[in-house]
Amino acid sequence: MTVTYSLDVASSTFCGFHRLLFRWKGSIWKSIWPELLIWLLAYFLISFSYRFAMSKEQQQVFEELSTFFNTYSEYIPITFLLGFYVSCVFNRWAEVFNNLGWIDSPSLLIQTYVKGTDEMARRTRRNLVRYLVLTQAMVFRDVSTCVKKRFPTMDHLVTAGIMTENELREFDSIKSPHIKYWLPMQWAFSLVRKARDVKMIESDYIYVDLLEKFRQYRIQVLQLTLYDWVPIPLVSYDNTGWPKKMETHI
Repeated sequence: MTVTYSLDVASSTFCGFHRLLFRWKGSIWKSIWPELLIWLLAYFLISFSYRFAMSKEQQQVFEELSTFFNTYSEYIPITFLLGFYVSCVFNRWAEVFNNLGWIDSPSLLIQTYVKGTDEMARRTRRNLVRYLVLTQAMVFRDVSTCVKKRFPTMDHLVTAGIMTENELREFDSIKSPHIKYWLPMQWAFSLVRKARDVKMIESDYIYVDLLEKFRQYRIQVLQLTLYDWVPIPLVSYDNTGWPKKMETHI
């Protein structure tokens, strides 16, 4: 979860930067304190051994060994690798945020494009929005622990009013080895087609534009599943983390 710190930097004060630098929640200190503690203990242990436990000959061997490792560590472009890795992680985070699938824009289009004040028109608009939210909820259940705890099973979606019992029975009746993210969107597309047939949608241009907006919404939401299924390759961490730690320790 992202920790908000905007109020800490809203105004320029003498201790503003230091207060932001040393805050604990969501900070790098909270993330690395076990490794930092181990590193400090190892550093002071080696430093103490070098100064008080080693003889002159042993100190000379230790210095030559340190110089040897330091010389060869310059052949590894640590700065470039770390910069590439951090850039990859940040861009991935930004893409996840941009593809959350905001329901506001499709809802406004549905309200504008689907005409009518009778019960059928109102129900059509509500169901279209509900199908989009259902698709989003199904995806979030698989990529977010918090949403999974809120909706452990599909029955909880029915209890929350996002899905009806008849829709759940139809959902369960379709056997597929893959996750059925596509089914609520198919319901939405079919409902848009029915709305066009009964003239709730005035023109083919509006009909096609609404389908295109639904398609874009689906692509954005399902993009989250791709980020969840395919994480950053572990070799990226191996190429950046271990050489940097070895260089730092040496």
